[in-house]
Amino acid sequence: MTNSGPAGDITEMTERHAGRVEPAGKPPTARNAMILGIAALGVCILSFVGQTTATRQVQETYQHPYLILWVSHSFWVIMLPLHTIYEKLKRRSRSLAELRAEVLLASASLIVQRSQTSREYQPVQPADPDDAPRRASGVEAIGDGARVRTTFKDDESDEEAETETEAEAEAETDNGARRLAERHPWLVLWRVTALAALLVGLLNASAYLWYVAVGLSSMSKVTAIYNTSCFFAYLFSVLLLGDRVQVAKCAAVAVSIIGVVFMALVNSRSDDGANMTAEARNTELLGDALSLVCACGIGLYQVLYKKYAVPRDFHSLYTVNFITAMLGLCTLVLCWVPVPLFHFTGIERFAWPTREQALMILANALAGVAYNGGFMIALTLTSPLFAAIGVMLTIPAMAVIDMLIQGSVLPWNVFVGGGAILAGFCVLTLAEYPLSVVDTVSNWWHAVVCISLSLLPKARTTYPVCRPTADHHPAVLVTGTSSGIGHDTAIALAAYGYTVFAGVRTWEDGARVEAAFLDSVEPDKVARNPWVRRASRASRHTQRHVFSAGSAMPESSSTDNSDSGNMSQSAVHPRRRRQQLKQQQRQSSPRANKTFSGAVVPVILDVASAESVDQAYERISKELRRRRIPLAAVVNNAGVTACGPMDTSDMSFIDSCMAVNFRGPVRVTQRFMPLLRASRGRIVNISSVMSWLIGPGFGVYCASKAALTAASRAWHYELASSGISISVLEPGITRTALWSKLESQLELHHARLNGKHPTRPKLNGNAAAPAALPGDESVAAASPGRSDDDSSTERALYSPMMRRIKTSNELAPIFALPTRHTVGAVVHALTSRYPKSTYRIGWDARLLSLATWIASEEVVEWLCRVIGIVSES
Repeated sequence: MTNSGPAGDITEMTERHAGRVEPAGKPPTARNAMILGIAALGVCILSFVGQTTATRQVQETYQHPYLILWVSHSFWVIMLPLHTIYEKLKRRSRSLAELRAEVLLASASLIVQRSQTSREYQPVQPADPDDAPRRASGVEAIGDGARVRTTFKDDESDEEAETETEAEAEAETDNGARRLAERHPWLVLWRVTALAALLVGLLNASAYLWYVAVGLSSMSKVTAIYNTSCFFAYLFSVLLLGDRVQVAKCAAVAVSIIGVVFMALVNSRSDDGANMTAEARNTELLGDALSLVCACGIGLYQVLYKKYAVPRDFHSLYTVNFITAMLGLCTLVLCWVPVPLFHFTGIERFAWPTREQALMILANALAGVAYNGGFMIALTLTSPLFAAIGVMLTIPAMAVIDMLIQGSVLPWNVFVGGGAILAGFCVLTLAEYPLSVVDTVSNWWHAVVCISLSLLPKARTTYPVCRPTADHHPAVLVTGTSSGIGHDTAIALAAYGYTVFAGVRTWEDGARVEAAFLDSVEPDKVARNPWVRRASRASRHTQRHVFSAGSAMPESSSTDNSDSGNMSQSAVHPRRRRQQLKQQQRQSSPRANKTFSGAVVPVILDVASAESVDQAYERISKELRRRRIPLAAVVNNAGVTACGPMDTSDMSFIDSCMAVNFRGPVRVTQRFMPLLRASRGRIVNISSVMSWLIGPGFGVYCASKAALTAASRAWHYELASSGISISVLEPGITRTALWSKLESQLELHHARLNGKHPTRPKLNGNAAAPAALPGDESVAAASPGRSDDDSSTERALYSPMMRRIKTSNELAPIFALPTRHTVGAVVHALTSRYPKSTYRIGWDARLLSLATWIASEEVVEWLCRVIGIVSES
């Protein structure tokens, strides 16, 4: 017979967790709790600003404070549906049965913990003197329904005994909560509803007293007295929660209260009126007393919520929002009763709001939902005192907002009071989380020091610059120019004035690069070409000199335009130059068509083949001697993508990736080093941000790029004495053709993990010959150690990860940057007197680099979990 309903859900959840309640993952560390608590307080401050602004506007024409309060607190009920929708939409969604079981377990834990509190400090005395030796040896004593384990061992075993006792108590609480939730689920919900009704009554009564006090006393005095709730929160924490009285916490409370008094009372004493009647003074005294009662009630509510509505060792944000929704539901169902009572007694006459007023009340309610949600999270993760003083930061925040809106200058007491509140909050944070604060501050201090040092003027090394001129067009070798960054780099450098040797795999790819360059020199595109403008500014020549790279301009062309200005030459010459190039192509032989003589010279170059590199070296050397130009730089752009789990990647696949991404640039640089030494040229290695941002599924690719970056760093120091500059470019997400090419690898892995063997695709990239991929039939034949069981295991482990990577790959081009950012970095590395050793290109690369400074590798892992690439164990 199977279980059904809430009890059945609890049973299933219990069996799945094997006797231990784990509804929401691991408990947060002290540091994470502090950071999340501060973030929640930030949400409170922002939402409080919106809530206060909406309340001010609506109360100008609609004086019904209790109705506004009732609507605002009733809206808390939407917290649970919103969180439920989020749980259903996220990648690792949970069923409604699991969420219901989690809420029941948390609510039952509250009841069990409260029942154990009264017996926690009641030792059981043995009725028989013979029990004393057993108690001395650590045997449990049972009596009157309570279980207490007492030991009288030496001090060395005290810590072990205490840990064992805590583990037993925790297990007993879990078992008791589970039994209570299984047997009496409706009783659990009734107890939680009763608790929420009591807390709502205290909260709404205290909040309404604030509105009443505002009408009896000045706003400044009410604000100052209301914010003494942090004192009452600490007082009740000592009395009810058993917190210790610490000097640092007392100082934080005192400094914060003094700051509020400074902000509220210093400049307002002269505006209160020196001559007040006795009746007015009595009214103001009553308002002050009501404000004090309000502060006491708010502090008591915060402590009671922490004591009775937050289960120990049950870390679940869904449970927090469930309690919050129960508070809103009780407000909606029960707290409407004072509305007709106030109407008939004349305290607050009921009136329907207008459309504009209703919209402002709705905005106030939604802002209140955000404020209360953030406050409850902060209260759950931290302490009532921490949350109370943190909320006090809304006072200087509102003062700054008022200054910006009204355009007035803040008085001195606002700065003093705001600084005192902030100082009190910092002192309290240090007292609550001393180790976490030291660790976080040290990381931030390290980041501040690194940023400050990077902004200081440095002794930069000057390298010789080989810029093109009207009669001198130095050469640059660019590998992997078939598409993407290499293609655009070749065209931009040719437009700049260099003679570009474009490394391609086939003559067809070379023809496409040629055609793209010819298309880029059309007259209507000259004005839009940023590299032409930069070349004109740098060399102080006209644009016609830029496009004459690779061959001298005919004398007739220069003499015909001798009477014209520079602007007419730049507008006419590109079209004539294009016509001359086309005429040369038509008149030349088929063999000569393959060796295009101009600003772009295609060269067959496969960086993975030593023979191909040697042949390219001989041809480029001969061409350099014929043109009498030096080799100014080598741009190693050729690369391939590689995707797949590490343990399913065959060694031939890894070797193919390393041969192109790492050994290829090293081979090319070594082979052309004599020419670079002769010209004191430059080297640019295009790596990736994934050389240090390691992601799952891209281990082979990350390893190859990390090896290239490490080799470039070593070359940077080794070649410094030779005057050769070497720069590493680490672009982030860039809009290239590799994103579409990566799709074939993902499809292959998906088929591999589903037991299919499709036709072998090529290794995606722009420089290497086809190579085998994991899952290829030839690879499977060469790896006889894999069995069907291995394939099923791999399918279970990596199929979800590959699906998530595929989804991320489909979304990545949306946020990708165009290639012009990387091309600009290449141009800067070749033409600047002070080239950088490392270029991090793109907002994502810079932001993630800064994040690794401030935090640790946990940030990267957390980001991968948020994106969904890595799943929780």
